[in-house]
Amino acid sequence: MPTRLPSCPSPWDQVAVDYAAEVTPLFRHFSQEALQLAALTPGARVLDVATGPGTLALEAARLGARVSAVDSSPRMIDALRARAAAEGVDGIAASVGDGQALVFSDGVFDATFSMFGLIFFPDRAKGFRELRRVLRPGGRAVVSSWAAVERSSFMSVLWTSLRAAMPMFFWPGDASTLASPEGLRQEMRASSFREVDVRTTCLDVTFPSPNKAWAWFASLSPPLVGLRSSVGEGPWRAFSGRVSSNLEASLGQGEVRLELSAHLGLGWA
Repeated sequence: MPTRLPSCPSPWDQVAVDYAAEVTPLFRHFSQEALQLAALTPGARVLDVATGPGTLALEAARLGARVSAVDSSPRMIDALRARAAAEGVDGIAASVGDGQALVFSDGVFDATFSMFGLIFFPDRAKGFRELRRVLRPGGRAVVSSWAAVERSSFMSVLWTSLRAAMPMFFWPGDASTLASPEGLRQEMRASSFREVDVRTTCLDVTFPSPNKAWAWFASLSPPLVGLRSSVGEGPWRAFSGRVSSNLEASLGQGEVRLELSAHLGLGWA
């Protein structure tokens, strides 16, 4: 059987502080594009599901939205609250919760979002249905998903290296239909979203070497942090060493470019 990674909040708790510091500046690009698609008006009531450290929630609040932000990780919610307080951003109600079973009433939000969260849900269909349920008639939802690894040369090599280092390795969303625009469109339509449109956007990040990129990725990716906790330090060092060797063999030791490519699905209630 494949080695499945934990879906519990623990890995997300472990990376919360560094994630907020390192990943938020990168994710701001995707959040800003999602908010532009939703065309928020001042005072709009917004829900951000799987908010993480609150990248989109903070951007929406700065635009004058009233934001409810939900995440299964208590430490991610703590990180969001700390950032909102430090930056003087009001208008965010952050809480720990399950995106597959939201506590909100039907039709109470003008816009709902889930940025790179649904790909990790054990029951993704429930997550989509809940985003749709709490959206008012005529409201908009935006869901983001990472594009297929083949769109990024570095991610393609990294994926091959991960599988070479651990052949039975399984990544959450490994065979996810959300990795393609048509797959994301179909899943949103299946949850009764109308006029679904999918757009693809990219952001490039440069690292001085493949090993630096791997170290960054391994320390900030909750699935990999979960794997490290589950297998223990000895097996993890061996696994990580094999990944590093494979990356160097394929990419050399010089500068590498990590291409982050994502699909943004926009649907109407």
